[in-house]
Amino acid sequence: MLSCLTDDFSKRFDELKSEINKLTAELHSRETQIAELKIDNTRLNSRIQQHETRIDALEAYTRVDNLVICGLPETYANIAAASNTFPSTDECDISPNEDIFASEKLFVDFCQQSLHITVDPSDISICHRLQRRPSMGPRTGRPTPRPLIVRFSNRKIKSRILAARKQLKGSNIYINEHLTKRTNDLYTSARRMVKEKQLISSWTSNGRLLIKFRDGRG
Repeated sequence: MLSCLTDDFSKRFDELKSEINKLTAELHSRETQIAELKIDNTRLNSRIQQHETRIDALEAYTRVDNLVICGLPETYANIAAASNTFPSTDECDISPNEDIFASEKLFVDFCQQSLHITVDPSDISICHRLQRRPSMGPRTGRPTPRPLIVRFSNRKIKSRILAARKQLKGSNIYINEHLTKRTNDLYTSARRMVKEKQLISSWTSNGRLLIKFRDGRG
């Protein structure tokens, strides 16, 4: 009787051991597959990152001749023509009928009167408003002007305008490079770090972000 029980127990033990060995082998196989999948995933993420970097670089290259002007009133040309004073954004309303020709004249007049730079229409490849939903100004309660994008055929003029933008301090009109979303997000973070005194300064040049660290790097 005891011998039969021992044999039966030994048989079941062997079966259980065999089953455990099978499960262990299967677990090892799954672990190997997971490790291989992790390696493949890392490689894919690296390739995606490389492609995103290349796409961003190509996008930045297509924008290198552009400037974006924010806060320039859409009726600026009419007001400026009737007055010798610099009109503020509070004096102007949105002009839904402003076409590319009016936008170009507006920009040329703005550069002449506010930046003291003569821009010939031949220096401009295209000039138009960026389409977006109008937003209300927090102080005026009026719709804020849509950003104006200008693509230059003369890069020297673009550089002169960028250098002269400091004359607009206090005017609520801003001239910036046409950055890609990726660079713009990084620039926003960098400016916040400058305010928090984690960086000395940050700026952009030809669509690239440049920063100066507190340890002198950059």
